[in-house]
Amino acid sequence: LRPDVAPLGGGCWRLCSRCVPSEWPYGRCRRVGKAFIHLSCRMSRLWKALVVLAASCVRPREVSAGQPLAFDKHATDGDEVELPSRSEEEDFCLLRIRPESTCSDKRMVLRFGDWSKVSNEHLLRYRPWQEFSSSLAACENVRREVAEACGPTAQVELKYKGTFMATDTRSDGSWVVVGRDRQERVALRRLDASTKPRHDCYEAKQFRGSSFANAEKPFDEAAAADTAMFCLPAVVITGHIKTGTTALWYLLEKHEKFVGCQPKELCLGRGRFRLWSEFITNLAAATKEASESQYILNGCLGWEEYEDLHILFKAPSMMKLYLTRRAPETIWSSWNYFCMPEMEEKCARPPTTRVGVHYRSPELFHELFMLGKVEQSNSLLPRRIPQEADIAQYFGRELLHIDRLSQTPGDVLLLAVEHREQDLDGFWSRLSSSLGSYLGTTLQQYEGMVEVAEKKINTNDNKFFSEKDKKTSEHAEGEYQITKYRAMLQDDVEMIMKDWTECPTISQRTGWDYGCQS
Repeated sequence: LRPDVAPLGGGCWRLCSRCVPSEWPYGRCRRVGKAFIHLSCRMSRLWKALVVLAASCVRPREVSAGQPLAFDKHATDGDEVELPSRSEEEDFCLLRIRPESTCSDKRMVLRFGDWSKVSNEHLLRYRPWQEFSSSLAACENVRREVAEACGPTAQVELKYKGTFMATDTRSDGSWVVVGRDRQERVALRRLDASTKPRHDCYEAKQFRGSSFANAEKPFDEAAAADTAMFCLPAVVITGHIKTGTTALWYLLEKHEKFVGCQPKELCLGRGRFRLWSEFITNLAAATKEASESQYILNGCLGWEEYEDLHILFKAPSMMKLYLTRRAPETIWSSWNYFCMPEMEEKCARPPTTRVGVHYRSPELFHELFMLGKVEQSNSLLPRRIPQEADIAQYFGRELLHIDRLSQTPGDVLLLAVEHREQDLDGFWSRLSSSLGSYLGTTLQQYEGMVEVAEKKINTNDNKFFSEKDKKTSEHAEGEYQITKYRAMLQDDVEMIMKDWTECPTISQRTGWDYGCQS
């Protein structure tokens, strides 16, 4: 099972974990796994040979400038072609790269998870759509990557057909949005800024059934199935998983100045909530509950959620609070909190670990972590075990998109969870100063705030959000029941800190000293 001997050591552990009783110690599992060492090595070589063979057989799709494209039956300007062998329910987009750039004049139909050839010099791979909250967000991300690959003079046009899209703004200031449900259309029109200060508010009309065709009519003339007035949150909490986002939402939601969305993660991404019956309806309820001096609060992890809002609601403004945590503790906590469907059974939704069902130990983490260093592209490596390239910009990849969606200076604030845990007064001073400046108000500490801040919410040993969460723990940071309260090996901590090259930038932006290595 040593990574330097058997490239598929993680695969042996996976097989062993499924074939032996869960109460066996890991040492016995290792001994059982030795029987598979030679087989693993041979299978590894065979697998690599098959990958090379498959890659030589599958050619990237290339479309020349004169070749017609399957895009939209109702498109114009030479793009009106049928959709061969494509489902009407499929989301897809078309990119056109104009000349006068390092890329020649090309057109591409993007199929999620495939390879697309931009030119002989530029090969672009984009992630499967499941890693984005919507297909359109994925297409937008690919468009930006193509533009960067083709040079500063490239003109990359995007056309999209599918769900989670918004039409252009019409003459009356309204536009039509398509959510997950293709049988529903929602017309939106932005309200005056004085409706609710520091919020983007909208009047909305829903079109279904007999009123479906009315969505194309002017906003005031269209007879709708339902109407609503709502405001998007003024403040949102985001960040990497296991960085204290739930605890911060709980801390602010108790403040008299805020009204929290219900549920606390009222998010459109990945089809969690329907556009009208859940998302808009719940926002309308929060808008009605909030007084003139209160602000709506929400929390959605992942920049993709805000990409969707940016697209559907025409670049709304909101204060984004991004939480960070020292990389070794974040990685260790995430790996102990979540189970791994690709390697473990009984890992249903929510995919969280259970004591007595899933196995965790510092030694197992170390072997899988080292496996990633030896086999950088090993397909058996769990996604909860980041590789060196992932650790280098552990928060930076998300922050790049969060910063790009910024609408006004100062509407993105980085906060360190360690700051809240070790210096609540200093943390609140930093938070209230930035929030107060953005919202135009003063945020004082409230009675009982210290007790609220001491609560351990959604921890590894006490999962999910609950009013019954414990205030204190007799165990130190990074010690969890599933690992028998043993922390990450110090060698792994030091290697991760060495790989975490963005650490000085995160320390500077959060105002917290993470002890970065030079």
